[in-house]
Amino acid sequence: QWCGEGRPCDLETFWNLLIGRDNVGEIPGQEEPGNQLAAVDVRWGRPFGAPMAFYTQWTAEDEAGNLPSRWIGMAGLEFFGSLNTQVLSGRWRAHVEIADTTLEFYESAPRFDSAYEHSIYQSGYRYRNRVMGHTLDNDARALAAGLLLTTAREHDWNLTLRAGELNRGGVRPNPVAPHKQDLFLLGITHTRSFSFGAVRAGLEFDTIDDKVTGASDDEIRGFVDFTWNP
Repeated sequence: QWCGEGRPCDLETFWNLLIGRDNVGEIPGQEEPGNQLAAVDVRWGRPFGAPMAFYTQWTAEDEAGNLPSRWIGMAGLEFFGSLNTQVLSGRWRAHVEIADTTLEFYESAPRFDSAYEHSIYQSGYRYRNRVMGHTLDNDARALAAGLLLTTAREHDWNLTLRAGELNRGGVRPNPVAPHKQDLFLLGITHTRSFSFGAVRAGLEFDTIDDKVTGASDDEIRGFVDFTWNP
């Protein structure tokens, strides 16, 4: 994050941002160029020829010793194959994924209320109050699983499941959760493709248990949308 209202937008500031010359102490606080994050993505498809893939992403919120530090992380496995039975034929893909958006979640004392936040950019690493990162914002720990089936006619069925803890720090509210909450979500979506576009319909159930107030909120949502291909 660089520039913006009331912030320096010159090339020297951008260069300092790019090379990591931004630590307060090395430079005056008023000269801090912006907010840097560094991420690495790895995907290993078909290891040893197996019909699967492993993927992971790690994002650093800070820098120490000229290297990224204070990580959040995510990792998952995908499995895929084909179906050819009298009842159903097509392709399928399944995945299971775990993510933790608490800084240094792998340490005995992780850093809550810090990921996607910044002292200069008060809204954090977000746009219109939605984080430009993991869907569940900071301090979340979640397990997700899904199954996608694409039939021989190119119609999709997608089943998703997500369970986890939101805003585990519970001190500073984020746009997803005002404080610590438990989440469970189950959804199914069906997409049908036509020559003129696609129609998608879905049904979702979620429940949120508030760990501060003790309240529980259950919701069922349905939707239909249409995509036109001119």
